[in-house]
Amino acid sequence: MLIDAIIFSSETGLFYIVAVLGLFLPGLAVTIRRLHDTSRSGWWFLIGIVPLIGSIILLVFLASDTKPETNKWGLPAK
Repeated sequence: MLIDAIIFSSETGLFYIVAVLGLFLPGLAVTIRRLHDTSRSGWWFLIGIVPLIGSIILLVFLASDTKPETNKWGLPAK
């Protein structure tokens, strides 16, 4: 947002919007890959929409250990 204010002297926030869009898809891909490593569907990402509780559940899922067995998404990461 500071770069927007320095480069573009307007309130458009063009650089900020491009940065958010450029970082959203890779972040989504990494989150879904991590959920697959724990033998969960990528659709569990949407539980983060639920205020407070959903974010906590998603954080627990992402921090859990990788399952050692092969799942339907492929071999384990470890």
